[in-house]
Amino acid sequence: MFGALGGTVATVEGLAGLSVPPDAVSGDHLFVITRRDDLALQGTCLSTPLPQYPLCYDFSVFPKTSFTVPVTVVVCVLESASHDAAFPRLVLAHPDPNNPNGIQFTARAADPLGLVCTNAVLPPPPMGGVGSLLQRLGAFAARLILPSPLYATHEGMGGSIDSFSPFIAVDSAADLTVQSVTHSPDAPTTADPITVSAVIQNNSPVPAGPFTVAFGSDPASAPVVSVPGLAGGASVSVSVTIGTRAAGTYQDTVTVDAGNAVVEFNEANNTLTSGMVIVTPLF
Repeated sequence: MFGALGGTVATVEGLAGLSVPPDAVSGDHLFVITRRDDLALQGTCLSTPLPQYPLCYDFSVFPKTSFTVPVTVVVCVLESASHDAAFPRLVLAHPDPNNPNGIQFTARAADPLGLVCTNAVLPPPPMGGVGSLLQRLGAFAARLILPSPLYATHEGMGGSIDSFSPFIAVDSAADLTVQSVTHSPDAPTTADPITVSAVIQNNSPVPAGPFTVAFGSDPASAPVVSVPGLAGGASVSVSVTIGTRAAGTYQDTVTVDAGNAVVEFNEANNTLTSGMVIVTPLF
């Protein structure tokens, strides 16, 4: 329990903690930290398409209050060779108190508690759940090595709250994908100029910076369209006119972020191919 003087506390296992600075709250308040392995194992600590990296903890405060200065939460994160590339991008996140359908990122901060995370492990999955667990958590759950702490400063929450809500580390990268590839006209002949269009989607809530879209099997020589950026969850339609073609069957491949300008948490969904048939006009 902390009052106006603030204080620090860590869980008994020493894998999560909290630092409340002076004057963050007025009067005595009870702070509760609850480990949520149930949510971590299900991949539902947060409702987000972003990859989630346990551990998952719920931070609560009673009675309801608003923080007048930032409060720092600390959570240990499982580490493995399978997510070394993503680790520098990981940030703590929790449900956005102003948007029930969104999440809120925190800013990294130094660990005021000096947690040692070498004992951070997830419990074994229920019988029969190994396959689904690995599908949700990825190879890092199977190749566990020494964990490291991830630190974040939680800015003062606006409004009256009774819980910090669950916190877990997420990959703060974009995820560009080609949602569809279409042709115009729908039933072209050798006399018709062909336009190839693609819908590009950012599956992540994290915005993507400028990138290019290549229309061709070889992105290095294909026609390219530049996109100045794409907001999280947004989509954009791009197209090129490739002129007339001889009669035959064609496969048109579209590649988003052809120049690898955007850091993404999934680089395997950047290409889509669609076929078309061109015929000779009857007269």
